[in-house]
Amino acid sequence: MDQVHDNRAQASVGFTHFSIVFLKTPAMLGQLVIQWLERKFDCRICRLSLQTYELRKVVNSSLEATYNHAQGREDKRPRPIELHYAFPQTIADLRFVSVSVSPEDARQLLVSRVDGATAGLLEGVEAHCSESMKVDFERLRLTRAGCSSWFIATEGKVKIFPDIADKHSLQEFIQAIARCGT
Repeated sequence: MDQVHDNRAQASVGFTHFSIVFLKTPAMLGQLVIQWLERKFDCRICRLSLQTYELRKVVNSSLEATYNHAQGREDKRPRPIELHYAFPQTIADLRFVSVSVSPEDARQLLVSRVDGATAGLLEGVEAHCSESMKVDFERLRLTRAGCSSWFIATEGKVKIFPDIADKHSLQEFIQAIARCGT
């Protein structure tokens, strides 16, 4: 719910800013809830959308918090990290490429970084894939990403799995989205 002028940190007197609202309902019921909230609290609720650079920030920080340790908890149902990239429209026959990274490989990649390195998991995966697949990842757009704790897409879809309580702070994940989301 957005009651902040110009999306700045200063709210008008008497107004409250809730940066993000998650709904898990059928579309019709969700629309009714949104309309009720907008009427009841005289507010505006907009669908979350993330620019590619915002999605990259959320994904890098969340994956770092989830996998940046030498030994993690054993996953009950280990899921790979899935990264989906869209090709530019100038390439007619290819629309997207998906890259899967096992949790063990992600941990190894993050733990083995040079001390003081600022490159995140995405940069490491993209550098490796660019080298081995000869694909220029700088020309691709990250559109979706997910792991065993969450799934997020640029069009505003977010799915949070029960695993998030064991691997990552739900509050930190939501705050990362709220900082970047528009």
